Amino acid sequence: MTHRRSYRDEPALADEVFALLGRVFPGEPLDRARLAALRFGAPWEAASTPYVHRVGSGLVSHVGLLALDVMIGDRPWRVGGVHAVATDPAHRRRGHYGRIMAELLADADRRFEGLLLTTAHPEYFRAFGFRVVPEWTFRAEVAAKGGGLASRLLDLEAASDRAVIHRLLERRAPLSPVLSLGREKCVWAFYEAESPLRFVPALDLVMVAERRVGGVALHDVIAPRLPPLEDLLAAWPEPVGFVEARFSPEHLDPRFRSAPLEPSEGDGTVLMARGPLPIDGRPLRLGRGGRC
Repeated sequence: MTHRRSYRDEPALADEVFALLGRVFPGEPLDRARLAALRFGAPWEAASTPYVHRVGSGLVSHVGLLALDVMIGDRPWRVGGVHAVATDPAHRRRGHYGRIMAELLADADRRFEGLLLTTAHPEYFRAFGFRVVPEWTFRAEVAAKGGGLASRLLDLEAASDRAVIHRLLERRAPLSPVLSLGREKCVWAFYEAESPLRFVPALDLVMVAERRVGGVALHDVIAPRLPPLEDLLAAWPEPVGFVEARFSPEHLDPRFRSAPLEPSEGDGTVLMARGPLPIDGRPLRLGRGGRC
């Protein structure tokens, strides 16, 4: 029995998968994120290979596998992302998840150099060879006045603004020599298409950031060429006293100081890896747009 399916061959399967995810993760804005990615032109289903199990005609378990575009060191790596792991509560502890994962991992070992995932339940994955990779916080103390460069929020309902972010994603420079998001769109769009995307025409970049008291939480910088941090913050509309980078920011500015990420500081998930990916024991953080 094969659990691997294809959204292309089974168009109705995506609706079944998202219905299952809605049952397993009630309250999560999954349908909204899916719609935002579809409007962006990079649907989640285009990136993910679904592995599913049915009982009768009902879909009761799913694990997704996608190609996660990341830079490790000075080159892109062929890394798979395991995501959307879900089994209907009424059908748990019957081996469905284990059988799906066994097939998925056999396929992944042929396709990828390693696997990454993020999860609130690492105990579900250790038996399959995944290990926790500790993540770090990155903070820079600054004194930026802000407002010196014109910027605006993109409206992804507008074709011209969608073209801007598509172009920048296709040409983006890596943010870190350790672990950095690459030029993939589907996973990024699923998690970030609804985020405030601030376009800075003079720097030809988009930053994804949120206001903090006295500072900024910076989630991403998408640019063919990274500017000095002072130039980036000049486009923020108010003064900034510190920047918290929610990714590994070594290429952005040397002033960032790292510290181990405390459980209360993250999003409730940990990063896990499988295979010989050279990321262990180094200060790093996987950006939100890649946390599949």
